[in-house]
Amino acid sequence: FNLMTILCDRIENVSHCLSEATTIDETTGLCNRRSFQSQLEAEINRSRRYDCPLTLCLFRFNSPELVQVVADPSGGDGNLQQVATRITRDLRRCDTLGRIDTHTFALLMPQTPLHSARGICQRMQQLVAQGEDRLDFAYGLAELEEADRENGHELLDRAVPTLPET
Repeated sequence: FNLMTILCDRIENVSHCLSEATTIDETTGLCNRRSFQSQLEAEINRSRRYDCPLTLCLFRFNSPELVQVVADPSGGDGNLQQVATRITRDLRRCDTLGRIDTHTFALLMPQTPLHSARGICQRMQQLVAQGEDRLDFAYGLAELEEADRENGHELLDRAVPTLPET
């Protein structure tokens, strides 16, 4: 009985670690693309069910140093983690921040109309610029429209054209 309990505990622990490894971006500690996509679909459904706004923000940092860090993470994991921490510190608990591509991050803002999301993104830009590395990012926004029956992929696709090229 005791050996079986120990084995079950270890299996549960390993299962938890594997599950976390498949949903978390190693470099930043944020949601990875798969985890973010899953959260996006859940929030789209919730937004439709309760008839409340939902806005998605995609952003890329304009800093060549950070792009270099992303391209060669062996030299700067700490920088990306600090940036992620700086941004998440100012977000609401219901917001979801994720790294969905090497250079692209996404912020999901439930119960947030487009005009409010712009203000949040501008505040994030100011917050990020206050660090000693003085980073800046470009962002694009897309709001889930009432009549749209789009899924998460389509909402992401709609936000991409609004994101300035870097």
